[in-house]
Amino acid sequence: MNATPQSSPSGVPGRRTAPRSGRRRAASLLTAVALTSGALAVAAAPAQAVVPVTCVTPGFATAVAHPVGAGPRALVTADLNGDGEGDLVTADSGAGALSVLLGTGTGSFQPATPVPTGVRPVQIAAGDFNGDGDADLAVAHDSAADVSVLLGDGDGTFQPAVTYAVTGTASGVVASDFDQDGDADLAVTGSETTVSVFTTTNAYITVLEGAGDGTFAQNPFLSLGSGTISSPALGDFDGDGHADLAAVRGGSMMGMPSGSAVILPGAGGGAFQAPVPVPSAPGVVKVAVGDLDRDGHDDLVATEFMGTGLSVLPGNGDGTFDTPTLYSAGTPRSDVALGDVTADGRTDVVVATGNTPGTLSVFAGAGDGTLRPSVGYGTGNAPTQPVLSDFNGDGKADMATADYVSNTVSVLLNTCAGPAVTPVNPPATPAPKPVPAAKPKPVPAAKPKPAPKVKLKPDAKAKTKVKKLKKVRGGGTA
Repeated sequence: MNATPQSSPSGVPGRRTAPRSGRRRAASLLTAVALTSGALAVAAAPAQAVVPVTCVTPGFATAVAHPVGAGPRALVTADLNGDGEGDLVTADSGAGALSVLLGTGTGSFQPATPVPTGVRPVQIAAGDFNGDGDADLAVAHDSAADVSVLLGDGDGTFQPAVTYAVTGTASGVVASDFDQDGDADLAVTGSETTVSVFTTTNAYITVLEGAGDGTFAQNPFLSLGSGTISSPALGDFDGDGHADLAAVRGGSMMGMPSGSAVILPGAGGGAFQAPVPVPSAPGVVKVAVGDLDRDGHDDLVATEFMGTGLSVLPGNGDGTFDTPTLYSAGTPRSDVALGDVTADGRTDVVVATGNTPGTLSVFAGAGDGTLRPSVGYGTGNAPTQPVLSDFNGDGKADMATADYVSNTVSVLLNTCAGPAVTPVNPPATPAPKPVPAAKPKPVPAAKPKPAPKVKLKPDAKAKTKVKKLKKVRGGGTA
């Protein structure tokens, strides 16, 4: 089964939107750029299936490379064809297209199918934008001031892309119900460069309000002043029920990132307040959101170009954060994902590092907000945007990443070893109920009482249930 964020269009923890009457199947959309809640969305096991187990020996198999288009910059997972299995989509910046890889449910994937989109796609958000139960996609293009929306047909194919103008070149996109009307909206980060005596770059947030039928209307944009804004991630940092954004604010210094983490509190109605700086190390590249200390508040994790490489900032639940704890990670560092890859109920951190070769560095979470030393697993060259999902239905989170230089997707299956699980099959016939010896129940001779009917539900009709994720996060997920 697959993966990812359960997509309620709300994106706010705890909110779920009821399907509209008359719509087609309300399939759960398993979407994620990164699992950031620490709770993997996996199918409830059928009677004879293996159920999730606690790892005795954590680990991952050697990465398997799947070819995609040129320059994959982003990766998401969702159930695109309604078979209950996790599929993958890359944004191939050098090809002007997406690559769709349909999952088989065994950890392998069908060959990639290209889907045309705008020039230089760099970020993807998945969700149900028209309420038909099928996964749709929104794609940001960093060479144009627009976002493309591709409505899913429910079989792994998509309708032609529809383009919506935004303010500034689009660097990131996330989906959530920002105006709380029950329909999925889009928040797009962007920047615009103005050349006069000096070159000035200004940052913007544009909210596209969803109409619930797959179309969007632009809200007034929020100007953030000079600098850039990128790497949006969803959270509710002040506990007011409005979706907030964490992002990277900044520019570049001598060609190197020099950003800092900021929070944009959601004001409701599709609006955001001014960005609030977060006390992170300098040179922030990416941010991710999750609950690492299990206190019910969203925490923030940031990867940095300079310094030690990784900062963990515990959230206080009121929009503020404690002093960050720093951890050493490999270089160069890029994207980060949060989820439970060690099957112990604690949120772990996965960082894409290295260039040639690439590495996914796994920091196991201790459950109190601290992390254990990292263990590295090889990938293709220049890995970006790791996602965590169960691609082979064994109840354990696997890893995948887009390899920018190798033009591949690396899939690493979780080899976590745990105690054996005994299949739980219903008996062929029900066991008779014992009759208490002290008070036997007489049966009238003239009118014998028929034996009670017992209806058995065969395994073939057993329905798989999906456990909802607590949150939807990440560089674009709904």
